[in-house]
Amino acid sequence: MTEPADRFKREFSLEFSDPELLRRAFRHPSVTREKGQGESYQRLEFLGDSILGQVISEHLFRRFPHLEEGRLSQLKAHLVSTPTLSAAGRRLGFSEFVQAEDSLFDKDGEILSDAILEDVFEAVIAAILLDRGRKAARDWTLSVLKEELDRVQAVRIELDPKSLLQQRLLGRFQLLPEYEMLEQSGPPHRRKFLVRCACEGVELGRGSGSSLQAAEQQAAAMALENIEDCYQRIEEALKK
Repeated sequence: MTEPADRFKREFSLEFSDPELLRRAFRHPSVTREKGQGESYQRLEFLGDSILGQVISEHLFRRFPHLEEGRLSQLKAHLVSTPTLSAAGRRLGFSEFVQAEDSLFDKDGEILSDAILEDVFEAVIAAILLDRGRKAARDWTLSVLKEELDRVQAVRIELDPKSLLQQRLLGRFQLLPEYEMLEQSGPPHRRKFLVRCACEGVELGRGSGSSLQAAEQQAAAMALENIEDCYQRIEEALKK
């Protein structure tokens, strides 16, 4: 298996003085419990979650100087959501480095759970912070999330995402979006919900949050990010 530190040095010009710190960021609790392979990523994920929130909050604050607090919060919630972070993790090929029990991977070696990839992404931010410093952690985070940051369209969030999506679908199809809880994870004090938004059986987006309502808002926001594609797929479903 390729060493994560080698990949980070080659692709991101980040040379770790303590490569074990980065290995830990990819170590799922299943292997630490069953095989005793060292500390898992959980403590790093706790720190990385906080750092990620600070980095994204500052970025949005500076990028949108006239945007109100409520809208900034909606954009931040979208950018730090499970679908956003897990998609970035898959794009970066993080599954290759994750140490976890075999049942957590598909036949192609990809991690099945989006929540695990979200945790790993946040743990990696913490590992960079502890080894290379706050600036390196900030720069890496903004660099690998550039695609997601560039897609942010603040002007679209005039209503809350669920209300706006409902308005759009009613106006176009006289149909309402539906929401389904797919996954519930985390300890009682840090519960996470993963929700699917659909219309006429067509998945429009997924979202996560510490409550069902927050997760549904994120799923609606994800649908609004790709609303034209959603329209097309709904139209195709209605023709069948």
